Amino acid sequence: QEAPKQEAPKQEEPKQEEAKKEEPVEAPAVSVIRCSAGEILQPVPGKVIAREEIPDETFAGGILGDGVGIVPEKGVVVAPFDGVVTSIFDTKHAVTLEKDGMEVLIHVGVNTVNMQGDGFAGFVEDGQEVKAGQKLIEFDSQKIKDAGYSDVVAVLLTNSDDLEGVECGAK
Repeated sequence: QEAPKQEAPKQEEPKQEEAKKEEPVEAPAVSVIRCSAGEILQPVPGKVIAREEIPDETFAGGILGDGVGIVPEKGVVVAPFDGVVTSIFDTKHAVTLEKDGMEVLIHVGVNTVNMQGDGFAGFVEDGQEVKAGQKLIEFDSQKIKDAGYSDVVAVLLTNSDDLEGVECGAK
């Protein structure tokens, strides 16, 4: 009777704890937006493009704030700073975060809300504290393209009008 007690439960638990410890990954090295309140690191690996090049009028026109676009090389979004998730959309295609008065929207793709979450997975909850480099969202770029949408990720400082010295671009 004692042998079965020692097997499965005790072996499973440490593996889960190890996985939790590995979650916060290395913080991104490239800064994409800088302002008086701080900096926003590149949350998605890929080519940083000017906000005006994002294939969406609302994003490109700066209506939702100043920022950049990223042509993704990998389908993962990580936290661009140590901060708080203010909202993760039900469809997991977008997330907003806050730190030191900076309000940031990271929106994966253009019109991807229409995909109703297909091809997207969220790893955080509203109100959760996150560390720079921590995984927020995974997405399937091919699925986005196959659905007829652009997979360009918009990274926008939504309250850029309220902050001083806003500068965008990879650095």
